[in-house]
Formats: sequence, C-alpha cells, structure tokens
Amino acid sequence: MNTLIAMVHQLPLRAVYSALSIGHMQLPYTAFVPLIGANSDGEDNLYLSRGWLAINSEVVTGGRDR
Repeated sequence: MNTLIAMVHQLPLRAVYSALSIGHMQLPYTAFVPLIGANSDGEDNLYLSRGWLAINSEVVTGGRDR
C-alpha cells in the first residue's frame, strides 16, 4: 500500500482515480482506497475467503466493515 500512497501523492489536486488489487490483497485494498480518496470497485470480487462464494451485498459490507 506504500506504493499506492506514493503514486497518489504524484497526482494533481482534485484528480479522480480508482485503485484495485487482485489476489489476497483484494479485500484490504477495497477497504483502504476510499480512505485515500480513491474510487473502489469491490463488487467484482467473487470470494470473501477461500471457498466462500460471495454475493454482491456481502462483498460491499465486507469491504465497508474491514
């Protein structure tokens, strides 16, 4: 996440941007990126944990509650 923060500091003021991740960092990024002003697209996650196929509302609340 340090790399993402460094890149955000290079953006112009009021820039609109999104961030995402895949793999084991997918949900932590979904929860983290709104804290640094980015748009998050958590609805594309399929699993909340290994073997737990999630529905859209679980992914949204899972990212919010992390």
